Parts: sequence; structure tokens; C-alpha cells
Amino acid sequence: MVTAATEELIAKAKEELQKMRENRQRWGVSFEIKNIQEYLSQAGVGLDAIGTSEEELQESFKMGHTNAAKTWLQMARERCRTQDVSTEVGYIRSLVAEANITLDAIGTSEEELNKLLAAYKPARNWLAKLFRRKDTT
Repeated sequence: MVTAATEELIAKAKEELQKMRENRQRWGVSFEIKNIQEYLSQAGVGLDAIGTSEEELQESFKMGHTNAAKTWLQMARERCRTQDVSTEVGYIRSLVAEANITLDAIGTSEEELNKLLAAYKPARNWLAKLFRRKDTT
């Protein structure tokens, strides 16, 4: 016999599944996957109760992380001349590792990441130069 509480948990899991399917292009899909697993665990039922499988969850996770890594890569490419992109490169490496994919899968290489990191050359002593005046006397 299925209780009202169990039915509510299954309904919540179905909502999260729908969100996951709609948003599988983004990194945040991992939150929906976590919620699905929690709700089903509390309900004591499997993924088949909501019409999905472990394979679908894993594929969505991988796709979300891959697309997030591509987004961070694009930002790093755009920003590397004007600011330090070590945070962006760190996110790229982390997402690639979590998704168990290669840098090649997102269209880059370790060599490019290193070039992006080295591209930013902040001006030194720019403030002092700004206020430095020539003596006109």
C-alpha cells in the first residue's frame, strides 16, 4: 500500500526529473539529480517508479558538466587579456574531471589552458606612473 507521503515524494521526484530533462544543458542539473535520488530513497522506490534510469541521470550529469565547462572556457578566452582567468580555468578542470571527459571533448587542451593563464599581464606601477609629474622648474 502506497501512503500519501510516498505519493508526495514520488510526485516531487517526477517534478525534479522534468526540470532535469528541460535543463540538462547546464551544470545545475546535478542538483535535480541529487533531489531525485533523495526523494526516491525516502519513498523507498527505484528510478523506474518515475520513468527514468541511472543511465539517463548519468548522461544528463555528463552533458550538464560538459556544457558548463564549455561556457567557462568561452569566458576564459574572452577575458584572458584583461584579467586573471585562474578561477575560470580551475572550474574547467574541475568540471572535466567530474564528468570524466577529456579537455578535447570541450574543444581545448592543457596547452591552451596554460596560454590562457599566461595571457594576462597586469600593468605594473600604473598608479605611480599616473601621478608622476615631470619637474617643470
